Amino acid sequence: IAAALAAPMIASAHDAVVVEDGAHIDLADDSIVSSVYGAHGILARTSATANLRQTDISVSGNFAHGAVVNSAGSWIDIEGGTISSQGQESYGLYAAAGAIRVTNAQISTTGAGAIGLLARGADASIALTDSSVIVDRSGHAAAATGGAQLQLTRTSLTAGRTSGSATWATTPPAR
Repeated sequence: IAAALAAPMIASAHDAVVVEDGAHIDLADDSIVSSVYGAHGILARTSATANLRQTDISVSGNFAHGAVVNSAGSWIDIEGGTISSQGQESYGLYAAAGAIRVTNAQISTTGAGAIGLLARGADASIALTDSSVIVDRSGHAAAATGGAQLQLTRTSLTAGRTSGSATWATTPPAR
């Protein structure tokens, strides 16, 4: 199944856009807004894929994440636009498995424990090119754990006005 949307705004009280079960979606010149605890702007899972072009994502609420992939074979490609998340432990981009690739975008997060980019687990990757990440308060601009991959090319990272770090990485346990 493939879908293309050209509406000016997609708003939701929870996950604004969910793509799953091998489906694909293209969004261009859109706005995605979600404002509730645990909200996702866009979520791709179970081998689903998405292309976003000049699309702005804004999520607010504790544990709210802008773009999320959480299964191997799923991916989100983002070209242009802004991604903003606000709330305790909110993430701009979160890959638990699968891939997120971003070109020419601005990502900002604010809130205690906020993270601009979080890749977690051996099957997770996030790549940014010609982009910027800004995290306000106590958070990290970019983090990779458990064997995940982060690839940053011509990308600026700015973290925490009160505390935080630009990058944070942990290695997986020895096998």
